[in-house]
Amino acid sequence: TDYSLGGAEGEVRAVETTGRRHAELGPDGRGVYAHANHYVAPELTGLQMARSLAGSRAREDQMRALLTEAAGDLEAEGLMKLLADHEAPICRHPQGDGSTCGAVIMSPQERRMWLLKGRPCEGGFVEVSL
Repeated sequence: TDYSLGGAEGEVRAVETTGRRHAELGPDGRGVYAHANHYVAPELTGLQMARSLAGSRAREDQMRALLTEAAGDLEAEGLMKLLADHEAPICRHPQGDGSTCGAVIMSPQERRMWLLKGRPCEGGFVEVSL
């Protein structure tokens, strides 16, 4: 499981967890962070299930590339479009081993979140202000 956290001053952290262990992650040197459905912390990668992770890695790589390209110039609507991307695909429809079932976009500085149950390409994000 991956928990993403953000602070009002722009701090961003993620925590990867197992039943007994955890590892803290942060953005790269450009301020970009992307995560899919596999462990990336070196101390947890050996705990991965035996199934193929190629699709998860491809989605994470695609999202990182899209975020890097758009870094510093993204609003919530732009992030919604990135989450709906079908190239890797980031937005996955039912096929064999899973599909996208939701998405969250956070803007801690503005104290706003956009939540979606379902696939991003189908729209329907709900804004929540705190």
